[in-house]
Amino acid sequence: MTSDARPVRMWRGASIGALLVGAGLAVLLGLSLDTGLGFLVDALLGLLCVALASALLGGAVALLWRWARALPLLVALAVTGPALTLALLDTVVAVPLILAGALLGATVGLLSERRAPRWARLLALVGGLAVLTPTVLLLAGPGTRGPPVPVTPLPDIQPLALPHPGQRGPLSFQSLFYGSGSGRRPEYGAAVALKTAPVDASALLPEWSGADGDARTWYWGFDASALPLNAHVFLPEGAGPFPLVLVAHGNRYMTDFSEPGYAYLGEHLASHGFLTVLVDENFLNESFFADFQEEIPARAWLLLQHLRQWKSWNELPGHPFQGRVDLERIALVGHSRGGEAVALAAALNRLPHLPSDARVPLAFGFGIQAVAALAPTELYRPSARSVTMEDVSYLVVQGGHDADISAFAGLRAYARTRFTDGRYRLKSAVYAFRANHSQFNSGWGALDRYPPEGWVENRAPRLDAEAQRQAARVYVTAFLHATLGERREYVPLLRDARLAPGWLPEDVYVTRFEDSTLRPIATFEEDVRADTVTLPGASALGQELTTWREEPLTLRDTRRTPQGTTAVVLGWNHPASYELLLPPSAGALLTPAPSGRLCLSLGTRTPASVDPIVELVDALGHTAALPLSRFGALPSPLPTRLSKAEWLDDFGAAPRAEQLLQSYALPWSAFTARTPELELSRLSRIRLRLDGDGTLLLDDVGFCTSP
Repeated sequence: MTSDARPVRMWRGASIGALLVGAGLAVLLGLSLDTGLGFLVDALLGLLCVALASALLGGAVALLWRWARALPLLVALAVTGPALTLALLDTVVAVPLILAGALLGATVGLLSERRAPRWARLLALVGGLAVLTPTVLLLAGPGTRGPPVPVTPLPDIQPLALPHPGQRGPLSFQSLFYGSGSGRRPEYGAAVALKTAPVDASALLPEWSGADGDARTWYWGFDASALPLNAHVFLPEGAGPFPLVLVAHGNRYMTDFSEPGYAYLGEHLASHGFLTVLVDENFLNESFFADFQEEIPARAWLLLQHLRQWKSWNELPGHPFQGRVDLERIALVGHSRGGEAVALAAALNRLPHLPSDARVPLAFGFGIQAVAALAPTELYRPSARSVTMEDVSYLVVQGGHDADISAFAGLRAYARTRFTDGRYRLKSAVYAFRANHSQFNSGWGALDRYPPEGWVENRAPRLDAEAQRQAARVYVTAFLHATLGERREYVPLLRDARLAPGWLPEDVYVTRFEDSTLRPIATFEEDVRADTVTLPGASALGQELTTWREEPLTLRDTRRTPQGTTAVVLGWNHPASYELLLPPSAGALLTPAPSGRLCLSLGTRTPASVDPIVELVDALGHTAALPLSRFGALPSPLPTRLSKAEWLDDFGAAPRAEQLLQSYALPWSAFTARTPELELSRLSRIRLRLDGDGTLLLDDVGFCTSP
């Protein structure tokens, strides 16, 4: 083939291949926009927008390439235009797909090129198959499960003998809707059981403006000054009064209505005696034009407006809901941005005005007792500070294979939760290794991100959808029974999942737990000195350690965001120890056996082969020593691969494993059974004996009477 006989068909094939892949991705992008105007309009709109942007961007790059004589103009335009356009639209995976399309097109073109020598066509065929095969496998396959993670049994402790919180409860219930009585959605239209008046949120939604605001107003038929109070209610049969539970959905395209995806939870909770309300906030979700960035306060405020509506109905003589709601037993449950919104709503409920705008009055004062968040975000930080929850029990559940909220952001809200009012409260942070993000909502599908990004998610290790929703039923129901129902016998499940075999799907669960009975000895938050601790008069002592320092724990995101807690890091490569030296007054903080316990949280940064020995020593020298494995093994790091291709995970340079701590509650009775002469009232030392080698994270050591 001479220089004049250029492989025209190869270049033409590369151009056609790139354009076909780019057009397909553009149509897919258009369909995901879901404007509400129909599939054909969505597809054409996506194709048109990408085509126009591709022409501009591709043309600019093509001119430069043409000037450099590197490639034919058509190829440069076809490849770079769609690739750059879709990359700028945050569809990075489209770039290798378009390049693969170009290579395959070039292969087809070269194979049909009559003037090409046989060896060149054979080489093109082999090269094309080499590109096609891994591309198909990458997109079509579920991914890689990875090495199995062992589920460590819990020795010497009897499982909970309680009614299964994941099974349907004994109560029947009815379903009804309340809402504006008009609008785009018929379930909240003229046939609603109860009509509600709109609320003005314009002060909280300055983003509802411009082209996006006009589009939202056109689509929904209202603006930020007239947001509807719409909800789907699951009402238990009976006179009540019933605890009230509001459920808040997360962010999806606003035309892909999200709150029906929690009907499984609404039905289940109602059967257990909780009046459950699925709140509609879809008009705050992502639109065709834009995604709100600062709407979390509006989501939280809107939940409080729903509570105000329920208070009005509950107190109105002759109303169907009069006296049927226990407004002193309220819980908020949310997922994704809704998970952040429910925590913020509980905090705003106690504040006089909005932290980010004091012109917005609050002072609601409802009886919110509990908040549960599934894979929450962490977006709202007024004045670069986070809002603290006080005197509210908190449950957060995070999936280890969440490709949307990949870091355990809810640990920050967990760390900020405080108990000050003397009532029994708890907080529990559960890490379910094989759970993802979207499957907590039955309508969001299996992928955490929209295609084509979602096509490369590693789905093989994940729980199936029903199993993940069963985990949500179990945890949320047990949590509400323990907090609103004051059935504290369910509290141990919220500290250690292994106490409930058969209730939860098979997975690895790591749980951080604390309750209001904790009397802290060492939280490692007081100063920068490693030898000082929280309890006045107490101190720390390390012997033969290779590492001994206090360190803020971080999330596994690229920014290494702080979790909001500090732990002591202990390293050793030969027998070593770490101990807390207690003052004589420490014994007064202990509750005698059997209800008293030593509480602490532990984790590792290396595979956990070590079994620390926990020793208690009294002032007379009596010692009781038990291995930690008697109460539960240390959790090993749980590295996850979120993408099918390992290089896609490496691209973000984020850590593979979250820094997790498991909480333990070691009964005093176990130690006195080992050494009957041990005098707990004169306890002087708490020691960890460390053999072999390893690295240990220790936090929140104290005395407690947890159930």
